[in-house]
Amino acid sequence: MTGSGRRLVRALAVAAALLLPGLAATSATAAAPAPSGTNAVAVPYLGELQVRPAEGYSFLDCGTMTAASGGLTVACDATGWTLRATTYDPDAETLRVPVALGNATTQLTVDYLVSLEPPDAPVFADIDYGYPFPSGSRVLIPLSDLRPECTLCVETGGVGLEALAVEPADAARATVTPTHVVLETDAAHSGPVEVQLQATDDLGQRSQTALLTVHLYGSEEPPLLAAHATAAFAPEPGAPTTVDLTALFDGGATLLGCGAAIAGTVTCSPSGQAQYQPSGGTTPPVDQFSFHVAREDGEQATGSVTLLRGGPGLDELLALRLAPADGDERAAALVPALPPPPEQTDDGGGVFTPFARLLDRIGA
Repeated sequence: MTGSGRRLVRALAVAAALLLPGLAATSATAAAPAPSGTNAVAVPYLGELQVRPAEGYSFLDCGTMTAASGGLTVACDATGWTLRATTYDPDAETLRVPVALGNATTQLTVDYLVSLEPPDAPVFADIDYGYPFPSGSRVLIPLSDLRPECTLCVETGGVGLEALAVEPADAARATVTPTHVVLETDAAHSGPVEVQLQATDDLGQRSQTALLTVHLYGSEEPPLLAAHATAAFAPEPGAPTTVDLTALFDGGATLLGCGAAIAGTVTCSPSGQAQYQPSGGTTPPVDQFSFHVAREDGEQATGSVTLLRGGPGLDELLALRLAPADGDERAAALVPALPPPPEQTDDGGGVFTPFARLLDRIGA
C-alpha cells in the first residue's frame, strides 16, 4: 500500500535531467527554531534582510558584525546593515553579534541574534487525473503531471515522493518510481481511486498530503496500449526535438493531446507528432511529458516520453515492439526496456538539478 521514491523536483519544479537509478533517502535533519525577541533577526532563505538602528541612533562599528557573520554576506554603514544569505545550513548555529550603537549622549552594545530562515516546505496540490484507465490495468502517472514544488531538494536528488495510502484499499496497490506513480489496479473495481501522496525536502519538511484521484472503468474490450519510453534530445543544444508518438501506441487510436513538459514546451499534432522545445535556449539534462490516446470504441490510454540529453537514440526507441504478441499477458501501459543513457558529468545546475537527479530510467 505504501511506495516511496526520492527526488523531482525541481522536476518537477521543474525539471531537468537524467534518470538515475534508485531513489535517494531523505535527510531527517530539521531546521532549529529561530530565536525570538526584539534583537533577534532571521535572514530569509537565500534572501536579504536590512537592519536599522533605533531612531536617533547609528551603528558605530561595522567590523565586529562583518567578522562574526560566518557564511552571510554583510554590507554595513552607520545607518544600517544588510545581511544576505548565500547558502543554507540547517546545522548552522545562531550568531550572536555584538553591535555598538550610539547617539549624541549615549553609547551601548546590543547583542543581535542572527539566524537563517529555512526554505518553505514542499507544496503539493490535489490532482484529479482527467484521463480514465481500464480496471485491472497497470496505471503509470508521469511525475511531470504531478508537479510537487520544492525549494530545497538538492542533496537527496530532488523532492522525495511517497505514496501513503490508497482508498478504497482493495482497489489498487500504489508505488512510486523515480519517474512515475504506479497503480496495480483491481479488475473488479470501477470508479475513483484516491492515492495519498506526500513530498519531502532535504530537511525532512513534508508537504500537506495531496490526493491523486484516478478513475477506473470496466471494459471487456482489448486494452489500448501506450508506452512510457525514453528518447534523446536533438543533438543541437536548444534545438527542438520531434518525437513520433504514433510508434508509442496501438494503430487505430487517435492522439487526444499531450501534457505539459517541465523544462520546456510541447506541441502535439493530430498526426501524432510531438515537438518539444526547451526553454531558455539551452537543453536540460532531462524532461518529461505525457500523451493521451483513444480508440473509437472509447478505450483510452496514457503514455509518456522522458527526454534525455545524451540518452538512447530515437531510432532505437522507435524500433521497439510496443504492442503485445498473441498470447502475451501484458499490462495496459508498457515500459520499453531501453539501455541506461551514458553517465552525465554535467547535471545542468540551477533550478533543474533536483528533477535532473530525480528521474531515473523507467523502473516501473
